[in-house]
Amino acid sequence: MLANVKPSRICVFGAGAIGGHLAAKFAAAGHDVSVIARGANLAAIRANGVALREGAQEDARTIAGRVRASDRASERVAALRGLLTEAGMHSPRTADIRQSVWDKLLLNFGSSLCAPLGEPVSALAQDPALRAVRERVVAEGRAIAHAHGVSLEDAPRRPGGAQTAGATAHKPSMLQNYEIGRPMEVDAILAVPCAFARAAGVLAPTLEAVHALVARLAVRKGLYSSP
Repeated sequence: MLANVKPSRICVFGAGAIGGHLAAKFAAAGHDVSVIARGANLAAIRANGVALREGAQEDARTIAGRVRASDRASERVAALRGLLTEAGMHSPRTADIRQSVWDKLLLNFGSSLCAPLGEPVSALAQDPALRAVRERVVAEGRAIAHAHGVSLEDAPRRPGGAQTAGATAHKPSMLQNYEIGRPMEVDAILAVPCAFARAAGVLAPTLEAVHALVARLAVRKGLYSSP
């Protein structure tokens, strides 16, 4: 436990790669951590707990439980940010949470191309034509956000930038879900942003095309139902 840090009861809703990382970090910092998980992740956590490997270090804790959550700005949110910082995780303040949401969506737009390609993020950087497609879809995403009053120029930045070590070899969640047969987040990552574009009168032909391709792949494999 870190000095002068009062242990807290924390629950992470969704113990995937990011949620598991958060849970292990909090547990290593001495907090009482629970997680919500399902399917194979739930079975693995029940059997082995959560292990986080960072270089030669490994923090492992067995965790399980329930959660009640709220994303409203409050003293509790400020306290949570403090816990994240104390546990070694970047948690900057933001005046408008939509900035962080849209900033993450821009990454999702580009990485969604990996699903029809069947390749990791590195393909988008290595192929000039694919890199140009990614740049167009990201530019369209910025235009959509700006049309809805979201200034991405002021979005909090990660300490290591948008891409961290090993990210180029990473298979994004959209591709991983497609390959192992899990439901794909077509609506949240692509369909809803396209609807935002239409509502604001913003042309987003590249994003619409990516949405159509990924949705078709998901429907054909039974991983998504078109509205």
